[in-house]
Amino acid sequence: MKRMASAVMILVCFLSVACGAYAASLQKGETVIIRSNLRVQGGVIAFHNMSSLPGMIPAGTEVKIIKSSGGKTVFVDLANHKEYTLIANAAQWDKYFVKSRSEISGAVKGEVMVGMTKDEVYAAKGCPAFIAWGVKSDAHPFDNIMKSDTWYYLKTTRGHDKLIKFANAAVVSIDSY
Repeated sequence: MKRMASAVMILVCFLSVACGAYAASLQKGETVIIRSNLRVQGGVIAFHNMSSLPGMIPAGTEVKIIKSSGGKTVFVDLANHKEYTLIANAAQWDKYFVKSRSEISGAVKGEVMVGMTKDEVYAAKGCPAFIAWGVKSDAHPFDNIMKSDTWYYLKTTRGHDKLIKFANAAVVSIDSY
């Protein structure tokens, strides 16, 4: 029993250190690339990336990190020098940023079609608001989102937009819900 408890304690310590290193890997002053189209209103981007928001930062945009901690990341678009605040778990920055353009997949126009891969849908639509009925994506890391075969997107805070279903990592249906 003591060995089991010790093993669990070692695993917890290891995961804490690994997650801490992961969260710390996005540094102030670092230049990164926007992973997917991000919807913006008044310089603010929320985790649920609602399609009705008027502004958009396109996937592939190069940005510089100003601050990344706790529940937000502040960055500046290097092309137009506008500052934005992403309201999302800063430790899960890889849902929104990549370190190389080669990590962005496929079409980024915002359109989703049957047959597209999960990476292509993510680049086009951004992070889904929900990855199962009632399961918000904000608490889940990028890898968990990519494992889900059901993605829900919002149009507004109360209005639904698209339900995208995947099989074998490709879109099989796109429904309004």
